[in-house]
Amino acid sequence: MQPPNWFYYWKEGGVVAELKGPYHEFEYNASLQDWAGWYDASGDRLYVCPLAADYQPQEYRGTWTWFNHRYRVTIHSGDDGISNTWADSEDSQVIPVGYGQPYAIAIVGGITINDPVETIAFGDDTVEFIPGVGHVLTTGPDGILDHRTQISSSDVWKEYTFFDRLQQVVRVKHIEPGEGRPWSTVVSYKPDDWLDSWPWGDDEIDLCDACSVTVVFNETGIDRCAAVCTHELKHQELFRAVRLPGSNSPPYQYDPTADSDFVDDMMESCSEYHLCPKPFIGYDTYELRSFWYRLIGDANYGNDNELLAYVASQNPGPLSPYRDWSDTDGKQWKR
Repeated sequence: MQPPNWFYYWKEGGVVAELKGPYHEFEYNASLQDWAGWYDASGDRLYVCPLAADYQPQEYRGTWTWFNHRYRVTIHSGDDGISNTWADSEDSQVIPVGYGQPYAIAIVGGITINDPVETIAFGDDTVEFIPGVGHVLTTGPDGILDHRTQISSSDVWKEYTFFDRLQQVVRVKHIEPGEGRPWSTVVSYKPDDWLDSWPWGDDEIDLCDACSVTVVFNETGIDRCAAVCTHELKHQELFRAVRLPGSNSPPYQYDPTADSDFVDDMMESCSEYHLCPKPFIGYDTYELRSFWYRLIGDANYGNDNELLAYVASQNPGPLSPYRDWSDTDGKQWKR
């Protein structure tokens, strides 16, 4: 199927009221002033709206990277290093709730590898020698530092670092008394590769090795309209794929087992983006709702269906050397 001719959906910075192409049909909806496009799934109708002709709103513009929160990821403790998360029956409990990583290094003796630890150990904390590291004071079997006095002037705190991919910052911290090793893995996925648990307290999903998707939002003019239309066409494709058999006229009915994200489970399983096909946890694999809430204070935009529509909008269609109807960069959209 050839892509629609975007010129019919745009005219000198304004969206035309009569929008028809040889393979797709859009209608213009002037009442949705704050929208760029809309796919009405109940009636299988495509719309472009006033913002499809405008510049990308400033708060949306930029290069955004989204991370997979379900596929081959783990949950780690927060800054305090203590596990707060009970593992789902499908996952593995690495550190029990209320504990830290056993025998984590908290204090290192002196400057050289042979310098002893002068700080007194309390509770189940241990002092031992670790080859390649030196004399250290650890958190003991419960993973929590019981140290109650000031650290000896000849000893040093063991510093831990962690790169937060979501916030794009490096965190640095040592173990405080009453805490465990920060950012320790507390829950892990089992052989099915999906993390079913949700973090509690200050625990977090560890995104260090998570799959990611990067999109760029900065289109103007006909490029903007092309991206909007492609986005809505992807919604139409995805919704049609999960329409219930026999639902041949509006209002259309959809498969209730499609995780509420309206993406076919088989399509999710085969997706290069590793979309989670499981109910509930697979609704919004890349946590788009949280992303948009942090960015614009609105958590209504987000599920796997929306992710695939955003990805589709990055590549509206092939170019034609025989047509040049664009207002920017001489782009040529093929009919």
